[in-house]
Formats: sequence, C-alpha cells, structure tokens
Amino acid sequence: MLWVFFCYNYIMKFCIFCGETPNNKNKEHVLPQWLIKLTGNPKRVVNFGDNINEDIKTFDWTSFTFPSCTFCNSKWGLLESKIQPLIKKLFILDELNKEETFLLLDWMDKVRIGLWLGYYYLFKNTEGIKPQFFINDRVASQDRLLNIHVLNKSASDGINAFGIETPIFKRQPSCFGLRINNILLVSVSDNFLVSEFCSFTPYPKKISISKNGLYSLSDFIYKKENANLKLDMHVGQISIAQPIHTKFKTLDWYHSTDILNNNYISFEDKIGDIYTYRKNYYKFNSNNRIKYQEIFPENRLNIKDLIIEIYQIQIKLYFKNGIESLQDKQTLKYLKDFNKIQIQGVESIDY
Repeated sequence: MLWVFFCYNYIMKFCIFCGETPNNKNKEHVLPQWLIKLTGNPKRVVNFGDNINEDIKTFDWTSFTFPSCTFCNSKWGLLESKIQPLIKKLFILDELNKEETFLLLDWMDKVRIGLWLGYYYLFKNTEGIKPQFFINDRVASQDRLLNIHVLNKSASDGINAFGIETPIFKRQPSCFGLRINNILLVSVSDNFLVSEFCSFTPYPKKISISKNGLYSLSDFIYKKENANLKLDMHVGQISIAQPIHTKFKTLDWYHSTDILNNNYISFEDKIGDIYTYRKNYYKFNSNNRIKYQEIFPENRLNIKDLIIEIYQIQIKLYFKNGIESLQDKQTLKYLKDFNKIQIQGVESIDY
C-alpha cells in the first residue's frame, strides 16, 4: 500500500513487529547474526544511505538493531531458526519442499518490511511518512513473488540489500533484492501482483487508489488460463509465485466463486498455493518438491542486470495504480529520477 499521503516529519518509537510501544524492550537484528557470520566478519563496517538526500551512516553489522517487544522478538525468532538451514541448502542447490518454500517467502516478507522500518529509524523518517503497517501485518498478506538467482560461484562472500535506499521503497516497500554470497533473492509483493498469471481468478483488471490510501477494485476477470508475467522480470533458477488475498477477505461478494475458493489452501485467510515457473508460464506446483531450472553458464545474468531490474520494478509498481493523479509532477519526477540515478550508478560499476 502507498503511504505517500502522510506528511508527518517525525520519528516515534515502536516495535517493528507489532507497531506498539515496545513491551519489555528488546532489540531485533533485521538481518540475523547467523546470516552476518555466514557472509563474513560480523564486526565488519558497512555504509547505509543514498548519497543524495541522506548522510551516509557507518557502523558494524552487530549495531544494526531496532526496537521490538521481547515477546514479538521471541516469536519471530522461531522463524529465524528454521530459515538458517534453508539458506545453506540454497548454496548447494538442494531442493526445497513446499513447507520450506512458505517459510522462505515469509522470511523475505519479514526482512523487506524490517529493512523499510529500519531505514525509517536510521535516517529519522526523511520522507515524512507515518507507517500504517508493520512486520506482523505484512507477512503473507498479499500476492508475492520470489526469484532465486544463483550467481557465479567466484563471487566474493558478502551480503547486500538492493533497493532499500530509494524514496519509492520508503513510500512503498514492495520490491528489494538480498544477496547472500552467491545467491540473490529478489522479493516482490503487491495487491494482485501474481493472481492473473497464476490463473487465480477472479482478479481485478483495474486497481486504483484514493487520496486517503484506500484501494478500489473493478472490472473483474473470471477466466481461468495461464498468462504471462507483465513485470518483464528475469526468472531465477527458482521462481515462486503465491496469490494471497488476505487484505480483501472480508469482501464476501468477491469470494463467492468456486473457482477461487477451491484454490485457497487457507480459506479463512484467503491464502493461495505455490506456483512455480516452468516453460514460459507459472503453473500450480502439485509436487511437494521445488525443482531448480537449469540455466546454462553462458545464459546466466550478470548481477548488474538483476540490480537494475529491481529499481525498474519499483517504478512500475509505484506508478501502476493511477498515482500520477494524486501527486504533484515535481514529486513524481523526483521519485523516478532517483531510481534512474541509481541505475546509472550500477551501470558504471564493474561487478
């Protein structure tokens, strides 16, 4: 959801999981310590900021923590304990099962929103927004897509988060990339992002947003057939899509069709099953195993191309709901130009 309509230039202390004033204060490592150790010296110094609007902040990874409730931290710690072996499986191209895939999708939601709120804290709300959702609200709440790219094994160990510094991400944290050594995970999430090309009907052909930030859905399509992904994204060795309509579960008229309801694995929460990319389409994965696609070395993408793609997808998602009519041209130009500058910067680097 877009939160560009709130112009509060302040910083308030809240738990990044539940949004409440932290109870029995704790600190959450948005990027867990086991992951930092897996990718190099945990005390190595890193830089945060965008080089344009913000002063660069420099400190070691162990200091990259943000407020949380002790209860919330412990609850989400259970997910972290299950993710660590899954990441190690990716390094050796070991297949994941469906349960592990759901966990990985949840974790990428958690990290994406955690980094968004972390930047809010770190740079004292430079974009003047008022967060209306937190990690608890955003994990498995709307359509999501995950591309897992296996990079050249000669790539140096390390961890990078791509796209989290842009003004678009600070307004709409819908797309980012996370490099973990030679694996790049690209996480994308938005309302009805994948429902159409997963044949998960009905889906709205038109989605618009009002000045108060509420969505309007119209022109529903009820046909059930495969469609191509319209984001022009490069698929990875594993590409996973999951339709989720949790945000619209109270719309009884929308959930009145058997085609839709028969595809939910959680009818109560309106959560769809896993679809994986095969032969130019995303298809329902009836197998419990998530297989890797073979991509020959000569066809592998340079990480530079994938990073640029992240900035391009951010622009496409932000401008797809008629946002042009709700903001002044100067702001819209600023948002687009920032990402274009980042793209130019990536193009000039020899990865």
